[in-house]
Amino acid sequence: MALTADERKWSLGMIEEFAEGEECVDNFRMADKNDAKEMELFEEQSFNGCCGTMEKEVVHPQTGKRILIGCNFGH
Repeated sequence: MALTADERKWSLGMIEEFAEGEECVDNFRMADKNDAKEMELFEEQSFNGCCGTMEKEVVHPQTGKRILIGCNFGH
């Protein structure tokens, strides 16, 4: 099931916190861990940014949805 607007907004904040202190951060991405299409797009996006990748699973505090967040960083 796709992420809601609230889940996306919360996830973006989590990505920003997760990537704090890194340089050349780009390609922020998020996906519902139980949505095969979102996970496929998440994986594809990991190859479209800077050379390093960071990924982390988080759980939305209100919905309990497991969300994979990530970004690319560095040069």
